[in-house]
Amino acid sequence: MIFSFHKGRIKKHDELLKVCFLSRICEHKGLDIVIEVLSRIENKNIEFSIFGPIQDQNYWNTCL
Repeated sequence: MIFSFHKGRIKKHDELLKVCFLSRICEHKGLDIVIEVLSRIENKNIEFSIFGPIQDQNYWNTCL
């Protein structure tokens, strides 16, 4: 896979950290750990997007 970046097409938002979690929603993927770490970041607006099928409803409820 090749990534190319074009100057002027990337928008920089100093006050916003965008994080994407793309995985199945189950305990061994560590979503709860990511949520815990992101919750400790101070003085930063965070947009956290989660994508993936829920395999463990109880774990998902814990993450919510």
